[in-house]
Amino acid sequence: MLNFVCIYYGNKYSFPYVKNLHNMVERNLTTPHKFICFTDNTVIAQRKEFRSTNIEFRQFKRHDFNGWFNKLQLFSPDSNLDGNTLYMDLDVVIMKNIECFGYIGENKNFVGMNDFNPTTKQWNSSIMKFKNDKLHGKIWHKFMGDRPNFLRRFAGDQNLI
Repeated sequence: MLNFVCIYYGNKYSFPYVKNLHNMVERNLTTPHKFICFTDNTVIAQRKEFRSTNIEFRQFKRHDFNGWFNKLQLFSPDSNLDGNTLYMDLDVVIMKNIECFGYIGENKNFVGMNDFNPTTKQWNSSIMKFKNDKLHGKIWHKFMGDRPNFLRRFAGDQNLI
């Protein structure tokens, strides 16, 4: 089963962004999946509009990351993400079937999308697919082993990943 994951952190986006992304995924992904939202907000899962959904809310294990660097917690063993995980930012808009995302890079440990700006020749972490258990050492443990240096060297999570 595929994990579909998003992150609701801080107050940049409002609660409806989680529900909207969930609804778009339910309409456009028929691959069996679990919809998981990692959050720092313990109140969100108790809200009336989420009680009737199949969204699984998980509390962040660490609370000492700023902003987008919370995305790195997805690569931690503490995230308990088994198998393939498809991640999308809350501001992604899904307009048609995304079935291909469930199968792309099936034999790879990580797949990311190209950045919208072709001159950067980089990738964008707003959509990525990965096998968490294969990346603990390559991303999470490496980052945590020299966290202050990585935070100084990289402007954002995607540059570090």
